[in-house]
Amino acid sequence: MTLTCTLDGGSYLPYGYQITTGGALYYPPAQSDATVVGNAKTFHLYLPTSASYVGVNTWCGGYQDTDWEGYFYNVVPGTSTVNAVGSCDTETVAYYNGITLDTWCTLASITYS
Repeated sequence: MTLTCTLDGGSYLPYGYQITTGGALYYPPAQSDATVVGNAKTFHLYLPTSASYVGVNTWCGGYQDTDWEGYFYNVVPGTSTVNAVGSCDTETVAYYNGITLDTWCTLASITYS
């Protein structure tokens, strides 16, 4: 199963990627090189055919050492290609013991082909 995921980083180009299909975030194998148009990057990644949901992480704004505050999305297991379009951002968040950088990726649409 392939995930074709286009993420818009707003003012910044997303870089790097991780996914989760239920466990910890990991670096999946890529089907091909990423493509770039403006500040949007399209990743072409392999997913396990049994995956029934996916979460995506990438880095925006030049920050890589961030906490993932991502979302999970349902996908149809065994589908040939999952096409996802969304955005990512990094935000400074204040906690009682200091500040941290949180990154999240929101997928606005998921289609199949």
